[in-house]
Amino acid sequence: MRTIALFLIAGAACLASSPAAFAAQPPPFSDQLCPEATSKVIAVQSLTTGADPQQIYTVARAAADAYDVCAKLRLGAQDIEPGTHYATTREAQFGVLAARALIAMKRYDDARRELLRDRTMAADVVGWSASTHGVDPGVTIQTNNRSSRYQAVAQLVVDAATAELKNLPATAPSPAPSSTP
Repeated sequence: MRTIALFLIAGAACLASSPAAFAAQPPPFSDQLCPEATSKVIAVQSLTTGADPQQIYTVARAAADAYDVCAKLRLGAQDIEPGTHYATTREAQFGVLAARALIAMKRYDDARRELLRDRTMAADVVGWSASTHGVDPGVTIQTNNRSSRYQAVAQLVVDAATAELKNLPATAPSPAPSSTP
């Protein structure tokens, strides 16, 4: 199984706001955009690479679910960029980690569903661009094709999910029907 640190490093790129954030003794993790996810991320950070795959799955899925709640709250507040994109990218990151745990448990179909879902969410962030258009005749149309500030991290998630999907074994054939009733 790949190390958990890979996704935590990618996640840190989302959170780093200033050089002071890298002081000698880093403060405990605190998610300012999605505070409801803080304890879940700390639980993931406490895992070791030798942790039981079921434990990894449980805490990674809980973190992904916390970011799902945050994404819905941000979307409800019409905070697409950066709020919803941040939460969606983080949800997909932890979803890929959960899928890797499913792979370690040989739950390939569940892992495939998780990876497809996570790749789609991250790809939506990658493909997003802001644009503003005037709707009344005679109004100047202004276009801003700015991408999400989380586009690069979301692309890493898309790439990771794609790589995992390519390495998944083919779906096992269904068992033959039994001749006994």
